[in-house]
Amino acid sequence: MPTIKVLSWNIYKFGKHLTSNTTRLNIVLDLVNPATGPAFDLFVVIEPQIGKGKIEDLATGSGPDAMRKLRTALKAREDGSGWEVVPPVVLASSAKREALAVFFNSKTLKLKGPVDDAKITDKKWRTSKTKGSGGGTLRGKCEFVDVGGTAVKFPTGPERRPYLVTFETISGTKTFSILAAHSPSPKYSGSTSHAKNKQARQGTEKLGKIKELTSAHRAHPIIVVGDFNCCWPGHPTDASYNCSTKGTDKDKEAEAVMTGQGFTSRIKGGSTQPPGGTSLKSVSGKGTTAAAYTNHAFDYLLTADGGGATLTVTNVRILGVGDLTTGFSTALNKTKFKPIFKRIRVTKGKGVSDHLPIAADIAI
Repeated sequence: MPTIKVLSWNIYKFGKHLTSNTTRLNIVLDLVNPATGPAFDLFVVIEPQIGKGKIEDLATGSGPDAMRKLRTALKAREDGSGWEVVPPVVLASSAKREALAVFFNSKTLKLKGPVDDAKITDKKWRTSKTKGSGGGTLRGKCEFVDVGGTAVKFPTGPERRPYLVTFETISGTKTFSILAAHSPSPKYSGSTSHAKNKQARQGTEKLGKIKELTSAHRAHPIIVVGDFNCCWPGHPTDASYNCSTKGTDKDKEAEAVMTGQGFTSRIKGGSTQPPGGTSLKSVSGKGTTAAAYTNHAFDYLLTADGGGATLTVTNVRILGVGDLTTGFSTALNKTKFKPIFKRIRVTKGKGVSDHLPIAADIAI
């Protein structure tokens, strides 16, 4: 039974900000491929910045440039020669111009598409591990229909499209897909169109409408990762977490659409063992514990069985001090968590992100 080690991280405006700074870049490299070799088989990056383009076109700009630079840097690491990246496409073409990056270790995983794009012929993206039939290139999918054949609408504005990529394990030849998503930014007050985090909820709910993800049509197991900008199961309702699990909010509706299709949420925000959330926010005047530094739970990992294959999920975690830096205690009280907050948290051009990464080991 092969095991897939998955890492997902919303890296703040992924692009030149990361790859132009050796300190920031090494924080990511040391996590993904330390001196002992690759620590993961799949590494998903949320929030790559891209230039203008039509939906499904090959993405260009700072984010894709950074993907190739990071791929090169990973390949230069110990036993890192297998690292590849799925060609990114335009997922939103208005103010929120973004793609999603899916890095994979070709020594353990084989890219299967599901799209074989004849338009992508650039050798920067068409490698021996991403080439399709003829002169085309394998990539993920971002246009979807529901079970009735109607297009699932992800408008070009704040609702960025998800990206679904299919792989086969080298060991055991097991097929699975991973879907990455970045739902609209959270907002709990204001006009009717925004109140109660409506856009983020609706963007997340639509994932459960995608035909390939529904319980009746899953041809194989599915892993879903991303920044959903919704607070999900298990998160406490106390005010210090700034979450929407209070009775007046409706983030649970987004959860219900996914769990209703047989998905299980694996990250439990608000755990008594911090970090209790993934979103690193300002802590001025807030609390006395590490919870004050991670007071939003927006990033999650969900899984569902399919095609007669079952997933066994273990070692699910929000990565904190012991994973992202050395020399600090893993007891995340306020004093000892402050160094990692300052190192990772983006502020005034420093740091890597305003989110912590999440990870899991998934056997199929």
